[in-house]
Amino acid sequence: MNRGIGLLLAALAGTALPAAARADRLDARLNEEAPKIVQKLLDKKYSNVGVLRFRVETPGKSPSYTTPLSGNLVTRVQTGLILHVERDGKPALGVIQDAGAVAGKKDVGSWSISLMQRRKLFSLEYPLAWGTSEVKPDVFLTGSVKLSKDLKSTDVTIESFDRSSPGEQVTLAKFSVPTDRNVLRDLGISFALPSAVRSRAIRLKKRDSEVDNDAIETVGQQKDKGEKDDITPKDDASKDKGEKDDITPKDKDKGPDKDEVRQDTGAKPEDVGGIRVRLLADDKQAIIRPAATQGDHIKWQVESPAPGQKVVFELTNTTKKRLAVVLRLNGKNVVEEQMQEPEICGKIILVPGKKVLVRGFIYVNKDEPGERGKLKRRDGLDDDGPTPDSPPKDGAKDGKKDGGEKAGGLRIAPFTILVGEEAAKVKAELGAKAGMIDVDVFEEGSTDPTTQPNQRGLPPSKAKVARQTYRGLKTALLQSSGLKTKADPKGGVRSRELIVPAPESEREDVKAGVTTFPKPSLVSRVTIKVVPRESAPE
Repeated sequence: MNRGIGLLLAALAGTALPAAARADRLDARLNEEAPKIVQKLLDKKYSNVGVLRFRVETPGKSPSYTTPLSGNLVTRVQTGLILHVERDGKPALGVIQDAGAVAGKKDVGSWSISLMQRRKLFSLEYPLAWGTSEVKPDVFLTGSVKLSKDLKSTDVTIESFDRSSPGEQVTLAKFSVPTDRNVLRDLGISFALPSAVRSRAIRLKKRDSEVDNDAIETVGQQKDKGEKDDITPKDDASKDKGEKDDITPKDKDKGPDKDEVRQDTGAKPEDVGGIRVRLLADDKQAIIRPAATQGDHIKWQVESPAPGQKVVFELTNTTKKRLAVVLRLNGKNVVEEQMQEPEICGKIILVPGKKVLVRGFIYVNKDEPGERGKLKRRDGLDDDGPTPDSPPKDGAKDGKKDGGEKAGGLRIAPFTILVGEEAAKVKAELGAKAGMIDVDVFEEGSTDPTTQPNQRGLPPSKAKVARQTYRGLKTALLQSSGLKTKADPKGGVRSRELIVPAPESEREDVKAGVTTFPKPSLVSRVTIKVVPRESAPE
């Protein structure tokens, strides 16, 4: 039975528009460096390469391999290698898929501080990113990311260590890019742009880079008075009891400066730029608390619902403006599991004073005709929303209706909770974003997002088919990255709980319309970490 829901989905990347994507400056630079790195690897006669996590250093925090940025850089560097490894119509170098996840399953310990564990990395077989072959690596890539004290610049170093000298790291690339809002997102930093800043950005039609500067300045100014320096825990790697060698990175920072950045209090789940976010388990509100420690930048956490409970996200627009929300779980947008940046992802649109209930991952059935969803109350909760509009025809601007076909039907995959070994397996696949809830809120602006490469990989629905061949994978990555080829003139230890899409058999069809949200301007964002029930604070 089809159920009407009050959701408006932006007809953006992954739904109606081409895959050109706004990306952070880091992806654009990684795409520039990738062909040079590939050539250096080929010059060394390596046959197979894997990518491991990056060490991230931010002001006032211990260096860590556990941030979301540490993990998603693996996919982004790996994507760059795949896109640039072709020679004479075929891959000249094997690129391993998720080497760190495979090593973790084979009980490889902290390779970042143990020479013994590094040697163990080379004894294993890993799947290639395409096809079904498994290979042994000749070299691994890793590196570091360090943010300046004022957060305005991000320094990246990409290094390698090989089978013959696992304790020696060789620098392959080193560069600096201006920090932008996407780096802040990847660190889990919550922030709210002051209304005066947002209004000025819209009035002056600020470029993306100027909005990024506003975000950096805002984070630098917002202080969390409750955060204490002495509760910053050591990096998890320091707890490793394995062999420790002179390859352990030295931390030069003796402690945080008095003027170091603090987590902001301007963005909180009850008010993310005018959107109230609540997590309901069997219609009961889960308590979202400040994190017990401030070892990373993620200030908020929520205890995982129990397996079998019905999980729903309640979003309420408490303002007098139309707002759009990008809700991401485990790094994936609830709309189509999109992995692009929020600016160009599908969005849930709320008119002033309205509330919607997001009951699962939302998929667009493009082959079914759309219809206006009936407004109704269900489960004792008000999920009335605005009546969906039809999408504009291609070329229509600013979201104005210009005829157009009715939107396709939508399908909902209810949220479900994984525990134990099943959760551990999925967590290994998802990486550092596992267990993260990201909420980005936008209002209508005056400037379109710029288009640059996006190297964050493929959504799960496309990855399996694309990975069957190198050609298929490269084509899919080019499309998702917003890139095209150009001719060269010269020729888990403990139990984890995750919120994931339900199996195909448990999905329900719904009907709703699709509309656009013109020129999205970032208002605020927040990251919430889902923690196992046994480790949640009292």
